[in-house]
Amino acid sequence: MALEVERRRAEERRTVDRRWSGASRPLGFDDRRALPDRRAGAERRHFIPVERRHLRLLPPPELRPTRADVLDRLIPVVLLVALSVADLITTRALQARGGVELNPVGRWLIGHGALAEAKLIVATGMAGLALLARSRRWIAHALWFVAGIYAAVIGIHIAQLLTVH
Repeated sequence: MALEVERRRAEERRTVDRRWSGASRPLGFDDRRALPDRRAGAERRHFIPVERRHLRLLPPPELRPTRADVLDRLIPVVLLVALSVADLITTRALQARGGVELNPVGRWLIGHGALAEAKLIVATGMAGLALLARSRRWIAHALWFVAGIYAAVIGIHIAQLLTVH
């Protein structure tokens, strides 16, 4: 009887805590290290090194977007890049006619001559993340929503350009 209880307790100690299994696992988490740490003293404070194979920069293959998902996202991504270029052009045209940037971040970037580079980095980063993101239907809808807001901003810029002489 005592041997059976001890065997069950040993088995319970060996079971892996499944709270962190699946997609929400912490970066570098490894099931093999789920056993209690038996080190003592100063050695207990050191982290166990994470191997490169444990770090995931892309989702696992079964969660990567399908070809259809990428094509659904491609049109709004290209549209967002084009709208970003149009925003840059209309912003510079409005500034040439005496307009002032109301966005404090945009104003700082214009003052340091980095607006074009910042827009390029943001548009490229957003396009890359949108195309590499996990296969979720809402991503395409969100991209179209952002493109619509961006198109409204460009429309406002064009209306201001037509009214300013």
